Amino acid sequence: MHSFKFSSLFLLIAVSSVAYAAKTCNVLDYGGVADNATDIGLAIIKAHADCVSGATTTDPADTVLLVPPGIYALKTFVYFEHPKYFTIEIDGELNLVFDPALRGNMFLFDRCDHRERVDSSTLLTTLIIFALVVWKGNGTIHGHGDLWRPNNKSPNRPRLLRFQNCNNADISGVTLHNSPMFHVVIIGNDNVAHDMKIIADHIGATDGFDVLGNNNYVHDVSVENGDECVTLKSPTNGFVAENIQCHYSAGCNIGSFGKDATGVSIQNVYYRNVTQNDGDAGIMLKSFSSSQGVVKNITYVDFTFVR
Repeated sequence: MHSFKFSSLFLLIAVSSVAYAAKTCNVLDYGGVADNATDIGLAIIKAHADCVSGATTTDPADTVLLVPPGIYALKTFVYFEHPKYFTIEIDGELNLVFDPALRGNMFLFDRCDHRERVDSSTLLTTLIIFALVVWKGNGTIHGHGDLWRPNNKSPNRPRLLRFQNCNNADISGVTLHNSPMFHVVIIGNDNVAHDMKIIADHIGATDGFDVLGNNNYVHDVSVENGDECVTLKSPTNGFVAENIQCHYSAGCNIGSFGKDATGVSIQNVYYRNVTQNDGDAGIMLKSFSSSQGVVKNITYVDFTFVR
C-alpha cells in the first residue's frame, strides 16, 4: 500500500486483499518451455488470451499470469491492449534474443482500464485507487543491449517495458538488465513503480525510469547506467520520487524538451533521499532556449553525491 499527498487530495494506490485462492495461468501450460530457445513471448500472449482474459473478479491478485523459475528465450513483442484485473509475475530469467528487426517495446501495456472509488466519509477528499495491473516477480529480463549497439547498427532497437496511457499500475520486483534502449517508460496517472533494480552499460540511451503524467510515484529503486536515472517528461503534474539510488547515471532530470517544444508543463514535483554515485550529473533541466512552457514548484530534499 503506497500513499502520497498533493494539496488536499490524498491518493492511495493499493492492491486489495485476496478473498480466495488466486487463479494461476502458468505459461508452461500454454506452450512455454524453460529451455532458453523456445519463444516465451508467444506463451505469455496465449496464457493471457486463453486464461487471464476470462477473469471474473476485479482484483488483480485473483488472477496471476506466471512465468515460473527457469531460463527462457524472448523473441516476440508482448502486447497487452486494454489490460485489467490481473498480475503478471515473472520469476524466471528471460533472455532477449538479438534480432535487428525488433523495434518498439518488448512488454507494452496499452490503455489500461481505470477504476476508482471515492470515500464519502471524508467529504470526497479521499480518492481510493486500486491497481488494475500488477507487474512483479523475482526474475530478471536480460536485454543484451551490447549486441545491438556496435556501430549503431540498430538505431531503432527495442525498449524493455512500457506502460502507455495506463492508470493505476503497480510495477515492482523484476530486475531489468541492459536493455537495448530505455528500460521503463510510464505514461499515465496514479501509477507506482517501486522495489526494482536496473543494471545497464555505462553509456547513453539506457534510461532507467522515464515518467510523465499526473500523480505518479517512484520509490526504493536502484539504477546503474550511463543515462537518465529517474526522469520526468512533459506533461507532468504531481510526482514523488524517494529513496532512489543512482549509479554512474546522468542524474534525476527534467526533460529533455525538443528545440521546437511548446506547451511544456511540469509542476508539483518532489524528490527526496536520492543518492548519486559516481554520476555524470545530479540534477538537470534539459531544455533549449527556444522551448516554451512552464516548470514550477520543484522540490529536492536530501540529495547525496558520492565520488
